[in-house]
Amino acid sequence: MSGAQRAFVVCGRELGQHCEHFIARYDGMNTDVISRVIGVPSTTSYMLTYDHLLNVVLPPLLPSQALVPVSAGIIARSTITIVASPLELIRTNLQSTPLSSDSPHTLRSVLTSVRALVRDQGVKYLWRGVGPTLWRDVPFSGIYWASYEGWKNAFARRGREGAWVAFVSGAVSGTSAALITSPFDVLKTRRQSLIISPSNSPISASIPLLVRIVRTEGASSLFTGILPRIAKIAPACGIMIASFEVCSMSFSHTSRILNACFVGSWEIPDKTQLIYM
Repeated sequence: MSGAQRAFVVCGRELGQHCEHFIARYDGMNTDVISRVIGVPSTTSYMLTYDHLLNVVLPPLLPSQALVPVSAGIIARSTITIVASPLELIRTNLQSTPLSSDSPHTLRSVLTSVRALVRDQGVKYLWRGVGPTLWRDVPFSGIYWASYEGWKNAFARRGREGAWVAFVSGAVSGTSAALITSPFDVLKTRRQSLIISPSNSPISASIPLLVRIVRTEGASSLFTGILPRIAKIAPACGIMIASFEVCSMSFSHTSRILNACFVGSWEIPDKTQLIYM
Protein backbone atom coordinates (compact mmCIF):
# COMPACT_ATOMS: atom_id res chain seq x y z
CA MET A 1 0.00 0.00 0.00
CA SER A 2 1.43 3.36 -1.03
CA GLY A 3 1.85 6.30 1.32
CA ALA A 4 -1.07 8.13 -0.32
CA GLN A 5 -3.32 5.09 0.06
CA ARG A 6 -2.36 4.67 3.72
CA ALA A 7 -3.06 8.35 4.33
CA PHE A 8 -6.46 7.97 2.65
CA VAL A 9 -7.34 4.99 4.85
CA VAL A 10 -6.24 6.81 8.01
CA CYS A 11 -8.25 9.89 7.06
CA GLY A 12 -11.26 7.70 6.38
CA ARG A 13 -11.01 6.10 9.80
CA GLU A 14 -10.63 9.47 11.48
CA LEU A 15 -13.65 10.80 9.62
CA GLY A 16 -15.67 7.76 10.65
CA GLN A 17 -14.74 8.27 14.30
CA HIS A 18 -15.72 11.95 14.13
CA CYS A 19 -19.05 10.98 12.55
CA GLU A 20 -19.67 8.50 15.37
CA HIS A 21 -18.97 11.22 17.95
CA PHE A 22 -21.30 13.59 16.09
CA ILE A 23 -24.08 11.02 15.99
CA ALA A 24 -23.67 10.18 19.67
CA ARG A 25 -23.76 13.86 20.63
CA TYR A 26 -26.76 14.91 18.52
CA ASP A 27 -28.73 11.66 18.35
CA GLY A 28 -31.36 12.91 20.78
CA MET A 29 -31.72 16.32 19.18
CA ASN A 30 -34.99 17.28 17.52
CA THR A 31 -34.98 15.65 14.07
CA ASP A 32 -36.41 18.78 12.45
CA VAL A 33 -33.39 20.76 13.65
CA ILE A 34 -30.99 18.11 12.37
CA SER A 35 -32.73 17.91 8.99
CA ARG A 36 -32.43 21.67 8.56
CA VAL A 37 -28.74 21.58 9.49
CA ILE A 38 -28.18 18.83 6.92
CA GLY A 39 -29.64 21.13 4.26
CA VAL A 40 -27.16 23.95 4.95
CA PRO A 41 -24.19 22.64 2.87
CA SER A 42 -26.30 21.96 -0.22
CA THR A 43 -28.10 25.31 -0.02
CA THR A 44 -24.85 27.23 0.44
CA SER A 45 -23.15 25.39 -2.43
CA TYR A 46 -26.17 25.94 -4.63
CA MET A 47 -26.27 29.70 -4.06
CA LEU A 48 -22.53 30.13 -4.63
CA THR A 49 -22.62 27.98 -7.77
CA TYR A 50 -25.56 29.94 -9.18
CA ASP A 51 -23.90 33.27 -8.45
CA HIS A 52 -20.65 32.20 -10.15
CA LEU A 53 -22.48 30.88 -13.22
CA LEU A 54 -24.66 34.00 -13.40
CA ASN A 55 -21.88 36.56 -13.18
CA VAL A 56 -18.77 34.83 -14.54
CA VAL A 57 -19.29 31.68 -16.59
CA LEU A 58 -22.49 32.01 -18.63
CA PRO A 59 -22.73 35.68 -19.77
CA PRO A 60 -19.99 35.36 -22.44
CA LEU A 61 -21.31 31.96 -23.59
CA LEU A 62 -25.02 32.65 -24.14
CA PRO A 63 -26.30 34.88 -26.95
CA SER A 64 -29.25 36.20 -24.94
CA GLN A 65 -28.81 37.58 -21.44
CA ALA A 66 -32.40 36.57 -20.67
CA LEU A 67 -31.28 32.93 -20.78
CA VAL A 68 -28.48 33.44 -18.25
CA PRO A 69 -30.50 33.23 -14.97
CA VAL A 70 -32.58 30.30 -16.24
CA SER A 71 -29.52 28.36 -17.38
CA ALA A 72 -27.54 29.21 -14.24
CA GLY A 73 -30.38 28.02 -12.01
CA ILE A 74 -30.87 24.78 -13.93
CA ILE A 75 -27.16 23.89 -14.06
CA ALA A 76 -26.53 24.80 -10.41
CA ARG A 77 -29.54 22.88 -9.13
CA SER A 78 -28.84 19.80 -11.26
CA THR A 79 -25.24 19.62 -10.08
CA ILE A 80 -25.93 20.16 -6.39
CA THR A 81 -28.95 17.83 -6.36
CA ILE A 82 -26.90 14.94 -7.75
CA VAL A 83 -23.94 15.58 -5.44
CA ALA A 84 -26.07 16.08 -2.31
CA SER A 85 -28.56 13.28 -2.97
CA PRO A 86 -27.34 11.12 -0.02
CA LEU A 87 -27.90 14.05 2.38
CA GLU A 88 -31.36 14.64 0.93
CA LEU A 89 -32.18 10.96 1.41
CA ILE A 90 -31.21 11.13 5.09
CA ARG A 91 -33.18 14.33 5.60
CA THR A 92 -36.30 12.93 3.91
CA ASN A 93 -36.29 9.87 6.16
CA LEU A 94 -35.69 11.96 9.28
CA GLN A 95 -38.83 13.92 8.43
CA SER A 96 -40.94 10.89 7.43
CA THR A 97 -43.49 9.28 9.72
CA PRO A 98 -41.91 6.71 12.10
CA LEU A 99 -43.06 3.11 12.24
CA SER A 100 -44.62 3.73 15.67
CA SER A 101 -44.79 6.47 18.26
CA ASP A 102 -42.65 4.32 20.56
CA SER A 103 -39.75 4.22 18.10
CA PRO A 104 -39.33 7.69 16.58
CA HIS A 105 -36.72 8.39 13.96
CA THR A 106 -33.32 9.54 15.20
CA LEU A 107 -30.18 10.39 13.30
CA ARG A 108 -28.58 7.14 14.46
CA SER A 109 -31.56 4.97 13.48
CA VAL A 110 -31.83 6.52 10.01
CA LEU A 111 -28.08 6.20 9.35
CA THR A 112 -28.17 2.58 10.54
CA SER A 113 -31.01 1.82 8.11
CA VAL A 114 -29.22 3.58 5.26
CA ARG A 115 -25.97 1.72 6.01
CA ALA A 116 -27.79 -1.64 5.96
CA LEU A 117 -29.50 -0.86 2.66
CA VAL A 118 -26.23 0.31 1.08
CA ARG A 119 -24.62 -2.96 2.18
CA ASP A 120 -27.48 -4.97 0.62
CA GLN A 121 -28.16 -2.92 -2.52
CA GLY A 122 -24.90 -1.12 -3.22
CA VAL A 123 -23.76 2.49 -3.15
CA LYS A 124 -26.16 3.40 -5.96
CA TYR A 125 -28.94 3.17 -3.36
CA LEU A 126 -27.85 6.58 -2.04
CA TRP A 127 -28.98 8.11 -5.35
CA ARG A 128 -32.31 6.29 -5.48
CA GLY A 129 -35.05 8.82 -5.94
CA VAL A 130 -32.75 11.44 -7.45
CA GLY A 131 -34.84 11.36 -10.65
CA PRO A 132 -38.05 12.74 -9.07
CA THR A 133 -35.96 15.24 -7.10
CA LEU A 134 -34.48 16.55 -10.36
CA TRP A 135 -37.97 16.64 -11.90
CA ARG A 136 -39.04 18.93 -9.07
CA ASP A 137 -35.95 21.02 -8.30
CA VAL A 138 -34.61 21.73 -11.80
CA PRO A 139 -37.84 23.30 -13.18
CA PHE A 140 -38.33 25.08 -9.84
CA SER A 141 -34.89 26.65 -10.05
CA GLY A 142 -35.27 27.71 -13.67
CA ILE A 143 -38.68 29.29 -13.04
CA TYR A 144 -37.61 30.85 -9.75
CA TRP A 145 -34.45 32.55 -10.98
CA ALA A 146 -35.97 33.77 -14.24
CA SER A 147 -38.86 35.26 -12.29
CA TYR A 148 -36.62 36.69 -9.57
CA GLU A 149 -34.26 38.46 -11.96
CA GLY A 150 -37.26 39.76 -13.89
CA TRP A 151 -38.93 41.20 -10.80
CA LYS A 152 -35.68 42.66 -9.49
CA ASN A 153 -34.94 44.37 -12.81
CA ALA A 154 -38.51 45.69 -12.98
CA PHE A 155 -38.09 47.28 -9.53
CA ALA A 156 -34.67 48.64 -10.53
CA ARG A 157 -36.13 50.40 -13.58
CA ARG A 158 -38.44 52.24 -11.19
CA GLY A 159 -35.56 53.19 -8.92
CA ARG A 160 -36.42 50.62 -6.25
CA GLU A 161 -33.56 48.64 -4.75
CA GLY A 162 -32.64 47.15 -1.42
CA ALA A 163 -33.22 44.14 0.78
CA TRP A 164 -37.01 44.54 0.72
CA VAL A 165 -36.99 44.35 -3.10
CA ALA A 166 -35.02 41.11 -2.92
CA PHE A 167 -37.45 39.72 -0.32
CA VAL A 168 -40.58 40.57 -2.32
CA SER A 169 -39.09 39.33 -5.60
CA GLY A 170 -37.95 36.11 -3.97
CA ALA A 171 -41.27 35.44 -2.22
CA VAL A 172 -43.34 36.04 -5.37
CA SER A 173 -41.00 33.95 -7.51
CA GLY A 174 -40.95 31.12 -4.99
CA THR A 175 -44.75 31.05 -4.88
CA SER A 176 -45.03 30.87 -8.67
CA ALA A 177 -42.42 28.13 -8.94
CA ALA A 178 -44.03 26.12 -6.13
CA LEU A 179 -47.44 26.19 -7.83
CA ILE A 180 -46.06 25.00 -11.16
CA THR A 181 -43.85 22.24 -9.76
CA SER A 182 -46.25 20.90 -7.10
CA PRO A 183 -46.98 17.63 -9.01
CA PHE A 184 -43.27 16.82 -9.09
CA ASP A 185 -42.97 17.54 -5.35
CA VAL A 186 -45.77 15.04 -4.64
CA LEU A 187 -44.07 12.50 -6.91
CA LYS A 188 -40.70 12.98 -5.22
CA THR A 189 -42.20 12.62 -1.73
CA ARG A 190 -44.12 9.46 -2.66
CA ARG A 191 -41.06 7.74 -4.10
CA GLN A 192 -38.55 8.63 -1.42
CA SER A 193 -40.95 7.81 1.41
CA LEU A 194 -41.06 4.21 0.13
CA ILE A 195 -37.30 3.71 0.07
CA ILE A 196 -36.86 2.73 3.72
CA SER A 197 -40.45 1.55 4.16
CA PRO A 198 -40.67 -2.15 5.12
CA SER A 199 -43.66 -2.66 2.83
CA ASN A 200 -43.32 -4.60 -0.42
CA SER A 201 -44.99 -1.92 -2.52
CA PRO A 202 -43.16 -1.56 -5.83
CA ILE A 203 -41.53 1.79 -6.54
CA SER A 204 -42.53 2.63 -10.09
CA ALA A 205 -40.67 4.83 -12.51
CA SER A 206 -41.55 8.52 -12.35
CA ILE A 207 -44.02 8.81 -15.22
CA PRO A 208 -45.92 5.53 -14.52
CA LEU A 209 -46.19 6.49 -10.84
CA LEU A 210 -47.49 9.94 -11.80
CA VAL A 211 -50.11 8.35 -14.07
CA ARG A 212 -51.13 5.90 -11.35
CA ILE A 213 -51.60 8.71 -8.82
CA VAL A 214 -53.84 10.61 -11.23
CA ARG A 215 -55.92 7.52 -12.07
CA THR A 216 -56.42 6.34 -8.50
CA GLU A 217 -56.59 9.62 -6.59
CA GLY A 218 -57.47 12.24 -9.18
CA ALA A 219 -55.52 15.17 -10.61
CA SER A 220 -56.19 17.25 -7.50
CA SER A 221 -53.95 14.88 -5.50
CA LEU A 222 -50.96 16.30 -7.39
CA PHE A 223 -51.52 19.55 -5.49
CA THR A 224 -51.93 17.95 -2.07
CA GLY A 225 -50.29 20.11 0.58
CA ILE A 226 -49.77 23.04 -1.77
CA LEU A 227 -50.92 25.66 0.75
CA PRO A 228 -48.50 24.56 3.52
CA ARG A 229 -45.76 24.30 0.90
CA ILE A 230 -46.36 27.86 -0.32
CA ALA A 231 -46.62 29.10 3.27
CA LYS A 232 -43.17 27.63 3.84
CA ILE A 233 -41.51 28.43 0.51
CA ALA A 234 -42.62 32.05 0.02
CA PRO A 235 -41.05 33.53 3.17
CA ALA A 236 -38.11 31.11 3.00
CA CYS A 237 -37.23 32.17 -0.55
CA GLY A 238 -37.66 35.83 0.36
CA ILE A 239 -35.47 35.62 3.46
CA MET A 240 -32.83 33.48 1.73
CA ILE A 241 -32.32 35.73 -1.27
CA ALA A 242 -32.54 38.95 0.76
CA SER A 243 -29.88 37.61 3.14
CA PHE A 244 -27.73 36.50 0.22
CA GLU A 245 -27.98 39.90 -1.48
CA VAL A 246 -27.16 41.76 1.75
CA CYS A 247 -24.19 39.52 2.55
CA SER A 248 -22.94 39.68 -1.03
CA MET A 249 -23.00 43.48 -1.06
CA SER A 250 -21.43 43.65 2.40
CA PHE A 251 -18.57 41.33 1.48
CA SER A 252 -18.06 43.16 -1.80
CA HIS A 253 -17.83 46.49 0.04
CA THR A 254 -15.41 45.02 2.60
CA SER A 255 -13.28 43.58 -0.20
CA ARG A 256 -13.04 47.00 -1.86
CA ILE A 257 -11.90 48.57 1.41
CA LEU A 258 -9.24 45.89 1.94
CA ASN A 259 -8.02 46.21 -1.63
CA ALA A 260 -7.82 49.98 -1.23
CA CYS A 261 -5.76 49.58 1.92
CA PHE A 262 -3.25 47.25 0.26
CA VAL A 263 -3.16 48.77 -3.20
CA GLY A 264 -3.20 52.34 -1.99
CA SER A 265 -6.21 53.59 -3.94
CA TRP A 266 -9.58 54.45 -2.49
CA GLU A 267 -12.84 54.17 -4.36
CA ILE A 268 -15.93 55.53 -2.65
CA PRO A 269 -18.91 53.20 -3.16
CA ASP A 270 -21.84 54.82 -4.89
CA LYS A 271 -25.27 55.21 -3.38
CA THR A 272 -26.73 52.04 -4.85
CA GLN A 273 -23.92 49.97 -3.34
CA LEU A 274 -24.69 51.34 0.12
CA ILE A 275 -28.41 50.61 0.02
CA TYR A 276 -27.84 47.07 1.30
CA MET A 277 -25.50 48.19 4.09
